Amino acid sequence: MTLFFAFGVDMGNLRQDVVPRARMQALINSWNKQLASTKDVSLEFLGFYRHTGNFLFEAHGNDQLERVVKALAQTGALPVFAVFPKDEFLSCLRLLRKALLQAPGILPGRRWTPGLVMDVSPRGGVPPTPFSDEKAAFSAIGLPRIRLAWKGDILGKNGQTLDRTKREGGWGALSDRMRKAAGGVWTARSISSIEGLAELKMPNAFLREL
Repeated sequence: MTLFFAFGVDMGNLRQDVVPRARMQALINSWNKQLASTKDVSLEFLGFYRHTGNFLFEAHGNDQLERVVKALAQTGALPVFAVFPKDEFLSCLRLLRKALLQAPGILPGRRWTPGLVMDVSPRGGVPPTPFSDEKAAFSAIGLPRIRLAWKGDILGKNGQTLDRTKREGGWGALSDRMRKAAGGVWTARSISSIEGLAELKMPNAFLREL
């Protein structure tokens, strides 16, 4: 058995052209029914974190990443995912811990939120570094398929909490910027979402919808 993280593309954001989010538990139940008929590769979604498309699943055999990604894509009804073997991904995250502390300089009226921009292609190399501004900043540090980034969230008048009335595309805006710089398909997540997914316990008793 091998565990994987899967980060869905265009799930749970506010784009008008995206299908409204479904309840996550019902969604993965439907996916597992479809995957049950998949030949050669046995896959099962085990859990999720939040509504933004963060999933844990397992391959019951010792299938390689590209074979697993191909099996997910062949079902047709599932979203596009950036898929990573769990252990390898957590090793990468540990390597990036120090860099996460090196946030860009302070900007009046904004707060930097750390995250990762991730390549959907399992064959992707180290991504380029897109341009940075007050809305998004990209670290010079990257790993294969991963670039550390920060989202410049707008603060409210009190200077402490986020201004929920002013949105600039969320993490989808960062993945769009990477797509323009590198081509391909990308998705992005906050570190808090990634760490929440990493803390999911087995088995399904710990599934939760926040």
